[in-house]
Amino acid sequence: MAEWCRSCGGESTGDEVCGDCGVPLDPPAPGGERTVRGVLRRRSAPRLGGAPLGARRAAAIDLIAQGRPLPAELDLTDHEIAWYRAHAAVNGGDLTAALDQMAKLPETGYAARVGLLLSVFPALLATRDCWPAAVAVLAPFVSGSDDAAAMVAVLGRTTPDVVDVARRYAGRSFGEGRRARALTAYERAVTGEADSVPGDLVPLLAPALLDRLAVAGVLSDLPDGLPEPAATSLRCRLGLATAEQTAEAGFAAEAARRAYLTGEAPGDRLGDGPDVRHYRALHDYVTTRRLREEDLRPGAREVIRLTDAVTIGFAGRRSVPDEVAADPTTWPRLWPNAAQGKLYPADGVAQRHPRFVLWLELCTAYPALRGGLWPEALRIAGRVGEAAQDPALRAEARNVAAYAYWQLGRVDDALRELGEAKGAGFAVNAMLVASSRNAAAALPHLAQIMRLAEDDQLREAAVRRVIEHDEPSATLVAIIRAALDLTVDDDLHQQLLALSFRHDRAWLATAPLPARRRDDRYFQALAAYEEEPSTAGLGEIAAALADLWRRPGRPAWVETETRRLTAGLAGLPETVDALRAVETLAQAGMLSLADRIRYRAFAGARQIATAEWSPRLGRPLPGEAALARAVDEYWQRSGELEADVLATVEESLAEDVRWAALTIGNTAIRFWNAFDKRMATLAQSAGRTWEENQPNEAARRQLVKDLEAHVDRSERLLRLTDGLTVDPQFRKDMRAFHDKARTTIPYLRRRTV
Repeated sequence: MAEWCRSCGGESTGDEVCGDCGVPLDPPAPGGERTVRGVLRRRSAPRLGGAPLGARRAAAIDLIAQGRPLPAELDLTDHEIAWYRAHAAVNGGDLTAALDQMAKLPETGYAARVGLLLSVFPALLATRDCWPAAVAVLAPFVSGSDDAAAMVAVLGRTTPDVVDVARRYAGRSFGEGRRARALTAYERAVTGEADSVPGDLVPLLAPALLDRLAVAGVLSDLPDGLPEPAATSLRCRLGLATAEQTAEAGFAAEAARRAYLTGEAPGDRLGDGPDVRHYRALHDYVTTRRLREEDLRPGAREVIRLTDAVTIGFAGRRSVPDEVAADPTTWPRLWPNAAQGKLYPADGVAQRHPRFVLWLELCTAYPALRGGLWPEALRIAGRVGEAAQDPALRAEARNVAAYAYWQLGRVDDALRELGEAKGAGFAVNAMLVASSRNAAAALPHLAQIMRLAEDDQLREAAVRRVIEHDEPSATLVAIIRAALDLTVDDDLHQQLLALSFRHDRAWLATAPLPARRRDDRYFQALAAYEEEPSTAGLGEIAAALADLWRRPGRPAWVETETRRLTAGLAGLPETVDALRAVETLAQAGMLSLADRIRYRAFAGARQIATAEWSPRLGRPLPGEAALARAVDEYWQRSGELEADVLATVEESLAEDVRWAALTIGNTAIRFWNAFDKRMATLAQSAGRTWEENQPNEAARRQLVKDLEAHVDRSERLLRLTDGLTVDPQFRKDMRAFHDKARTTIPYLRRRTV
């Protein structure tokens, strides 16, 4: 098996010396002081100098791995030491250091560097700063190593050669299967043999190949499921990205151009490159008439001078020269004069720039619209729309036709024209036209605005229209989901959450909302509870409301939702305990004195009535403590309540305390009634000897303790009724039971001693 010479990197076939440099290839000698460990233990320069080459090499590897200096007595070449250091750096995860060491190797030596870098290629791919150095290290081996060629193709961004590299691995045929067909279709498309790649095969292609298809003009739409950042990059290539996405992908010049075309100054985040400065200067000129010629491209300076000549006010008509007709960015400034019919193309311009001539003609439709000459406007728009090859000009012609149709009462024709035009502005117009028929008809167009608009303000305006709709539909749900991703004010966001809760509750319960707000937590908790009621879910609702309550300037809806929550406590499922939620609201100061007494007493009594309790717990239920706190607060602060409120609270409190005392009293009585039978059962299973009967005796003593605990609990709850309007007969009967039990328990205790 071939090995690599550690000195020069040449390939060895098992000879005793390297055929390229003549260095002996002896391995570390076994045993004695000449082993690697022996040399390192003694760390003696004379011993290192006398060690075999294999031992010195192994010692160098170990010393480098330990981060210790290399003594000169190792007598190894600089190339060999650099190779060992490169290995150690790779093992330590320091790719920068590894590439620095590989750069010291002979240009065509140490071909094993290819395999070494291939072993850490995922980490290398994630470290963009290392790509140029890696390409330089691998470049000498591209012609002889498919691995090196593939890595250089990726790291060097030489995407046109990716398929060639794949063919070197797979041969001329890609084989069978859908991925093979996709690669074949890709190759035919980029070579011009086919117009495009079939739609079902496009998602199977790698992002780099999709990017090349976009550059070649044979891809027009973004395939589903493409990961980021490849999706954003491809959107920019296809012209489908927003201005922000374009800038984030690194296309500063394109982002600046788009900002200028939308009437905005290119922002500082785009940098200060010559292309960005050019569009900033254009924006300044258009908005302030301040001309900074030094920042403009040379060709733009002359165009501006010629444009000025046909945009100023003048009598009669003027011709538009080639330079202006060829630059669509100048046309908006010509519009006032063009709409008045004061401009015409100079000689030869109509043949060289037919798009400009059609634009001039379309401008004449606007006076017809202002004058209510709807058939004339339709005639102009129809002729321009049929002749125009430019999608934007054709869309504007359809927009003119749609407005004329709308004014004629032909809503279907107007929507048909706008449906053919692509863009957020046309979707807005379609929404307005559809709204004249009914509100529901506007929803699909609002969804289109949300999808197409680059301007967050336009999206927000669409959202404000959406919240006026409350009829459930798949379109409404889709719009709400998209709208919850937007950065809007808190009031609008809350209205969207409320809509989502009403119409899309299951999704809202688990949706990963971006930049989660405090009101998100509440509505998601509410949705989750409605989907699956639980004690924990109700507690989360209360905790979310408490968090909102503490917020400065809390919105009014928080108080409304708090009242809604407390009003619904009486109708909770039996499996849901309200006490935790009530205590959360009380501790946050969200309940008035009257409500705190009422709801704490109710939640406590309800828990007593529904939860299991055993004397073996050794403590009362939390509901018993809550009920006692409610009674104590009533007696301590009842004087702070108005007379009518006091009467309501006293009535409610008395009913809850009676309910709890009755529940616990009945439990104690049932235990008392079953006591004799349980004792008899234990007596029947008594052991024959004293020792054998001890477990039975312990069980009998525990039974008496349990009876006493039930009676203690019942007496404790009955004392809470003192002073409250509770049926006297009920209190008398319960006291009679307690007296009887108290008289009997000492006797029972003596019997079990």
